[in-house]
Formats: sequence, C-alpha cells, structure tokens
Amino acid sequence: MEKPLGGLLGIILAYAVSLSLGGLIIAPGTVIVATLILTGVALFSGMIPALRASRLDPIEALRYE
Repeated sequence: MEKPLGGLLGIILAYAVSLSLGGLIIAPGTVIVATLILTGVALFSGMIPALRASRLDPIEALRYE
C-alpha cells in the first residue's frame, strides 16, 4: 500500500513544485504517459533478474555463494 501512496504523493509534490516555479503546468496526459513508461521500465528491469534466478538450480546457486 505504501508504493501507490508514495507515487501519488510524488506526483502531487511535482505538480506543486512546478506551479511554484513560474506556473509551469503539467498536463494530466503527460503524467499518465510518464507513469506508464516508468512502470514498464520497472517491470522489465525487475523481471529479467527474476527470470534468470528462477532458471538456476537451487543447489548450484547456494554452492556458488
């Protein structure tokens, strides 16, 4: 539950900072697209090590450490 709340607070904080720095307004569409892209990158970068680890033999993986 903390991660979605943190993301929402980050968006609100970024919007507040942009408004205070000269009225630069972030379009909601831009926020949605950026969030989708960052979510995709995070999923992709998290899945590659997880898939590699799932293919390892547990005994060999523990022996390597």
